Amino acid sequence: MTRFSYVAVGPDGLRATGVAKAASREAAELALYERELREIRVTEKKGFLRAEVSAPRVKREEVMHLSRQLGAFIRAGLPLIDAVRTLGEEARNTSVRRMMTEVEDGLRRGEKLSDCLDRHPKIFPEYYRGILRSAELTGQLDTVLDQLAKYLERDLEARRKIKAARCSSPACTPRCRCPPACCSR
Repeated sequence: MTRFSYVAVGPDGLRATGVAKAASREAAELALYERELREIRVTEKKGFLRAEVSAPRVKREEVMHLSRQLGAFIRAGLPLIDAVRTLGEEARNTSVRRMMTEVEDGLRRGEKLSDCLDRHPKIFPEYYRGILRSAELTGQLDTVLDQLAKYLERDLEARRKIKAARCSSPACTPRCRCPPACCSR
C-alpha cells in the first residue's frame, strides 16, 4: 500500500490533514470522501528507500507530446484539471508525473496554467510559458498548445538533421561520437 498525505476540509468546516494508506491516489481520495471530507488534495509520500537520487530529465519530445495531448483534451471539452491529472497518471517519467501533480494542485488552488508551469523552467522554456500566458488571455489554449507541439516537433526534426549532417562529415570516422573538435564546422 502507498502512503498519501492529504489536506481537506472536514464536516465541521475545519482544515484536516493527515496520512492515508491506499492502493492508488483515487482509492485514497474515495476513502477520505467517505469520511465526509471535502476539497481533498492528496499527494503521494515517498518513503526513504523510494526516494530518487536524481530525477529523470524531461525531454523536449515529452513536452511536445504533453502539449499535443493537453490540447486534444481541452478541445474535446475535458476540464483542464482533469486533463492535467489524466496526463500525470499516464506519464511513465516520474519527473513528468510529479510535475503534473504539482500543476494539478496549483490549478485546484485557482492558479492559471501558465503560473503553474512557471515553477518548472527547466521543463518549459520561457517562450513556451509566455505564449501559453497569451493563449489563456485570448481563450485559444487548445489551438496554441497544438501550435506549440508542432513547433517543438519541427525543432526536434531540425536538431536531428543538424546532428546527422555533422556526423556525416568526412572528418568523422565510424567510431567517432562527434566531440566538438572532431567535425569541421
